[in-house]
Amino acid sequence: MCPVWKRILSDLRSRSKRRVIAKKRLNATEARFVVEQWAEGSLTAAEVYRMPILRDTNGKQWSLESIGRSGRGTYTLDDRESIRADKAMHAGLGIVLDSAHVSSTLGGYLAGGPAAAADRLDRLIADVSRIVPLELKRVRREELYAKIELTMDLVAEADYKPSEREAIVMLNSMQWQIAHRLGVAKRRRVLLGRSETAYAWTDANSWIAIDRRYLAKCVRTTSGFASLLLTIAHEYAHTGGDPLTHDGGFYERFHTFAHKAAELVDQLARSFAWRISKKLTKADERERAARARVQKVAAEIDAIDGVEPAKPKPARRKQVRNAPPRKAVPTTLPLFL
Repeated sequence: MCPVWKRILSDLRSRSKRRVIAKKRLNATEARFVVEQWAEGSLTAAEVYRMPILRDTNGKQWSLESIGRSGRGTYTLDDRESIRADKAMHAGLGIVLDSAHVSSTLGGYLAGGPAAAADRLDRLIADVSRIVPLELKRVRREELYAKIELTMDLVAEADYKPSEREAIVMLNSMQWQIAHRLGVAKRRRVLLGRSETAYAWTDANSWIAIDRRYLAKCVRTTSGFASLLLTIAHEYAHTGGDPLTHDGGFYERFHTFAHKAAELVDQLARSFAWRISKKLTKADERERAARARVQKVAAEIDAIDGVEPAKPKPARRKQVRNAPPRKAVPTTLPLFL
């Protein structure tokens, strides 16, 4: 090779390396470049550790550093947009990496194919573990998925929080509009549920349950309500008493329902956001009033028992940093006014 071209090639690789290291998101070509530079010894494991060269089945980019911070000590590989992978990650069982991306990035084009790419990732993890504490091991896909907790419980109405009760009541009041727009003959009752792996579920006949954490995340914003409305449309697409199957017929129904539900977002979201914020404010006021009554009764009981009420701590004066010094106040009046 021409010595001049060698120097030019070296300079180009150096510039590419500096540019890629500075990026927070990498495409597949850039991630492959990083891996090849590490394999050739041009990049250290400590540098690769901080770079987002991996991607999970939902499309989110990960570095080995971010995986370590997440506290998930296991990973496996699966196809992109795998439903079981999404459930496993939602439950915090581990990271499920996109097998096609790992193969493309870490050398699936080499002899050995995808298996060789996974082995190279293990070598990279072992290399990084010698420098920084990183507990991350590969497990079989079925072994990870076997840990998914599929229990989905309904919350008793007596255990609803006031804000949850208001949200469920309002969603039920809108069901006739939703069912009519979707073209469904029978509307379903919305209930509150609790699950580690599902945002919502249904019996495919008479009710739809919404996970309480997902509900709390959605009710206070217009975008959250839009997500909630599409989730309800998803559950309406389960018909015929079959709440689990996602076959071609289901996706055809959901495609139709999603378009119809989108027409309702602008109509219902604004009124829902305004009404729910007003009702949640009243619910918060009722909770504060209930706490005040409890404190008052407790104080009366203490008075009967002869227990002195705790004195409130004096409010601390807020100190302002870099405030100009105060002028001294004269202790004697001046001789002239």
